[in-house]
Amino acid sequence: MTWVNPFDAVSLGGGAAPLVVTEPVTIRATTTAPKKPSATPVLDYITVVDDGSGWCNLSMNLSYETSLAGANPGSGIYLVALPGPYQFDLGYHTPSPDTVQAFTSQIMVARTIPGSRGLGARYSTVGAYAELAARVYDANHFTMYVSNPQANTAIFQQVSSSYFALTTAVTMNSLSMAFPFKKG
Repeated sequence: MTWVNPFDAVSLGGGAAPLVVTEPVTIRATTTAPKKPSATPVLDYITVVDDGSGWCNLSMNLSYETSLAGANPGSGIYLVALPGPYQFDLGYHTPSPDTVQAFTSQIMVARTIPGSRGLGARYSTVGAYAELAARVYDANHFTMYVSNPQANTAIFQQVSSSYFALTTAVTMNSLSMAFPFKKG
């Protein structure tokens, strides 16, 4: 874990400098955690910027572009761990520990972390990409979901061992996400 403070009080107009916490992405799953590829990632970080207001900004990027050798998709819905000591304020964010793979649009809109935006991309012989959004799973984890680009319906798929998985079946896989959250 890296604790970085890239700002000084002068550059912020005399106020306190925000705390920036960055570490590699930790992905668990509802059944068996996936294994990251053995190749060095292009990007592998999750960062929280904490300005002391009670709200934080999160950004995450996990990208492999040369080889996914050694990857194992695990099983179940992927759960991304918040870094360091951070937790979601469950009095503000309603957790949604569902393990169902697909949801209708009404359910997902109600459970989305406001302002969450991301992108999932992968390539084997054909490329695929989709916009991602996030939802709180529990105090320490969030899940990501995508609108199913292969179905002309209002169904959303959770990123999991069977959808945008970390697997050797593709040659490139990238998941990115950013959102504000109220810390617990």
